[in-house]
Amino acid sequence: FGWDTDTYDLEGDTTEKYDIKITEQDLAEVLPNFTGEIAQIPPKYSAIKINGKKLCDLARKGQDIGKIKARNVQIKKIEIVNFYFDKQQAKILVDCSKGTYIRSLAYDIGQKLNCGAHLIKLLRTNSSGFLIDNACNLEDENLADRIENPVKYLNLPIQKLNKDELEQIVNGCKIKTNLKNAPNLILMYNEEIAGIGACENSIITVKKVFYDEED
Repeated sequence: FGWDTDTYDLEGDTTEKYDIKITEQDLAEVLPNFTGEIAQIPPKYSAIKINGKKLCDLARKGQDIGKIKARNVQIKKIEIVNFYFDKQQAKILVDCSKGTYIRSLAYDIGQKLNCGAHLIKLLRTNSSGFLIDNACNLEDENLADRIENPVKYLNLPIQKLNKDELEQIVNGCKIKTNLKNAPNLILMYNEEIAGIGACENSIITVKKVFYDEED
């Protein structure tokens, strides 16, 4: 807390400084304003596209971006983990929807407190059911034993293939199924993902093939 940057994080240039110090109680009182569905303006240094061009590319070139449209995001939970008065820093836990910019959240909290704020560190602890507590380093000796099958996390219908059907999808042909309609489904062969398809009126069209006969 205490100053804003143009990127809303520590990497950016300072845009404004404030001669104000806040307390943990001050922060606790404003956080309820950032729960539920809120309107959020993404940072100009972001990958959002306007007329086919990324905002961050336009910003780096000094081009006029104009007014960035706000969009609604969902903040399920936001709470203080630690507060450091002398440093004017806080560690905050956020449970949010896809598309939420934590940099914008930090900036908006600073504006609400009239003291300015920017993000200094971001750690993603959970994403789509994957937990950081279950993560491992590529250097781990037992890495192969800890790799999980991604199928259980995709939450998509599964079509198991026989050898003939596998040959058809590898060649881009359509196959029949008992499924009715599915915009995305997993094509499995011998317990491995062979591809991704789409089903319409019990006919599967291949979208992407992963199977390699040399495997």
